[in-house]
Amino acid sequence: MTRVLVADDNPDCRELLRLILEGAYEILEAADGLVALELAQRLRPHLAIVDVHLPKIDGVDLARRLRALGCVDLVMAFTGSTELESAALGAFDSFLLKPARPAEIRRAVDDLVAAPRAS
Repeated sequence: MTRVLVADDNPDCRELLRLILEGAYEILEAADGLVALELAQRLRPHLAIVDVHLPKIDGVDLARRLRALGCVDLVMAFTGSTELESAALGAFDSFLLKPARPAEIRRAVDDLVAAPRAS
């Protein structure tokens, strides 16, 4: 089963993502960037869904670290922030704005995981 790391400091958001994705994906949860980084290094999820405004390590820095360490294959930003520097957007494979409908979230995750990757 494909492993997905959900990194968000809002417990309601983590629960929502878990409820939408569980069954099709194995879900790991982290409330801050440091825990997310540790989980990713240990458990190697395929996808990380990252809030941009995380405590301890912000989401953009977390995405960059995950890539540099080769801990994940894909990183999706899931955030309420509509203002990101263009350089920050390059840290993510996909970007989804909060709030999003459950069907939209599931479709975005399914599409990203299923997309062929350039080697």
